[in-house]
Amino acid sequence: MIYVFSDFEVDEERFELRRAGKRITLEPKVFRVLAYLVQHCDRAVPRDEIRKQFWPGEFVTDSALAHCIAKAHQAVDDGGLAQRIIKTVHGHGYRVIAAVVTLSPDVAPSTIAALVDPCSAEETPPSTDTLEPPVDRFQPGRPLPAGERK
Repeated sequence: MIYVFSDFEVDEERFELRRAGKRITLEPKVFRVLAYLVQHCDRAVPRDEIRKQFWPGEFVTDSALAHCIAKAHQAVDDGGLAQRIIKTVHGHGYRVIAAVVTLSPDVAPSTIAALVDPCSAEETPPSTDTLEPPVDRFQPGRPLPAGERK
């Protein structure tokens, strides 16, 4: 499967993270954790679930897990407080908050490039020629509705 979000692609079959078609090198464990989070973008993934999935039977500290997540943040250019791709759910785990589109591996690269993340697309302001003039609710001599002041 190929998961597309923002201008990134996670290609499970090729074991690649790409941004605008260019491959981003990642440690294998970081790639797997990122791919897992993207696959489960519909929910917050608890830290314990990530530990059981990727470090079964091993003791893994919070700092080791946080380091892995930090590398994933860095790979998707999602550092600091912005967290526009991977959000830390304090006291629980992590969640991919970017809109994710799932594609089959046989989709042409040009189709992938044409996809736009609705979360990052800027809204275009409405055309001014179709807007009606604002309604002035204040009319001299008419009492104002309760709770309004002029």
